[in-house]
Amino acid sequence: MSYGNISVGTSATSILSANPQRSSFKLKHNGTNAIFLGDNSSVTTSNGYPFSKATLEYKEETVQGRECYKGAIYGIVASSTEDLRYIERE
Repeated sequence: MSYGNISVGTSATSILSANPQRSSFKLKHNGTNAIFLGDNSSVTTSNGYPFSKATLEYKEETVQGRECYKGAIYGIVASSTEDLRYIERE
């Protein structure tokens, strides 16, 4: 298991690197402004998935045959920086 915090800024910021061993992860947004998420460094505030103050969780769903997302996750904000916490399990 790994965990930590990331300051997401106005340039695409790596949140989690691709990890083929990942079984689950959680993202907790501690700021006030939306963080826009994407799967590569070309994420922008126009094309990213908006993530506001909340928790986002992905985990292995072996019963339903689905796997946790194992690719990279990037984020960007429109201005300033936002605090994001993560937990990743293998």
